[in-house]
Amino acid sequence: MPVLVSECCYEGHMQTAFQDVQRYLFWACMLSGAAGHTYGAAGVWHAGVEGDPGLARVYDWTTWKEGMNYPGSRQLGLGKKLLERYEWWRFEPHPEWVEEECFAAGIPGRVRFIYVPKRGVYNWHGPRLRNLEEGVVYSAFYFDPASGRVHKVGTVVNAGPPSRPFEGHSQPVLFEDRFEDADASAWKDYGSPTERKGGHLVGTKGMVTIVERVEGADLMASAQARSDAEAGIILRFHDPDNYLVGLYTPSLKAIYLHDRKNGQWGKPLGKVAVPEVGPRIQLTAAARGEHAALALTDGKRIYSTPVVKVSNTRRGKVGLWLFQIGERQEYDNFVVSRAKFAPARGAKRARFVVRPGQEWAPPLPSPQDWVLVLERVNR
Repeated sequence: MPVLVSECCYEGHMQTAFQDVQRYLFWACMLSGAAGHTYGAAGVWHAGVEGDPGLARVYDWTTWKEGMNYPGSRQLGLGKKLLERYEWWRFEPHPEWVEEECFAAGIPGRVRFIYVPKRGVYNWHGPRLRNLEEGVVYSAFYFDPASGRVHKVGTVVNAGPPSRPFEGHSQPVLFEDRFEDADASAWKDYGSPTERKGGHLVGTKGMVTIVERVEGADLMASAQARSDAEAGIILRFHDPDNYLVGLYTPSLKAIYLHDRKNGQWGKPLGKVAVPEVGPRIQLTAAARGEHAALALTDGKRIYSTPVVKVSNTRRGKVGLWLFQIGERQEYDNFVVSRAKFAPARGAKRARFVVRPGQEWAPPLPSPQDWVLVLERVNR
């Protein structure tokens, strides 16, 4: 049965329900299956005039001239104009497309509208894009429901399960340490001191410890660690200010690489979300030529970064790392071999790739409410 929302709470009525509430009501209702929505404002509904209205009980001192210009009126008009660009009457609600607290509707395989209510200050996370059809390329933009401005974010595609950049140590092992004895002569600490204890290499914040016996440009290294603290594999180490590190951080629930140069971290490379992980993990990092990548597994799930380009291509040493997240880290079974992998061939068709378990949409332009529109690209 078509449902028309014929009366919502009026904007400004008794100094409540201002434009943010009006936007929420409009988009929540229209993306939940409403066939229409009616807006109202204080002052207008009771035809308020200047001066004493002559009523024993005054609902609002707002006049109709003031009420008709409330910002919610214009903002809902902007939403109406956006919907009218599409076959909105064919939209059906699809809560399975998004996480809780968001609203979604559209035409499967053709267009998706997702309303993202305000997440709170300093939160730029985009919404979850659940059940996105694999291989379908969408043109995407964020629509500001308060101003009408549009922020284009390129194209989005569900690329399916990620292909792993490498399958582990397929080349002869160059170095291995299970930390079962007291001999630490192969290692040198360049940061906080480490210790070998109970079959683990234990380090605290500021840990940078390097194997002095192995050096090369194209190497792969792996180690087991705990998931409640940062864990990192160092490659191409030259000094404490210049090296590659592939790392997992529990604070961001993500893996990525840093190409550290002259003491500067630079931006995260190949960042991939790690939403679920067990208590023990294995990290494997590899660099070959101008390319590097990182993989993480907890025995049940596997997460891999894409193969990224790095500027540090010189021969260097390998090691283990903990910067500042977590009081201590315990490493096990450190293995080094030659690296053998290659970047995937062919250019990606989409600027932003979504994968199962890594379903976040592009980051929000700012921490406020937005409407994300995905429209299929005909190819």
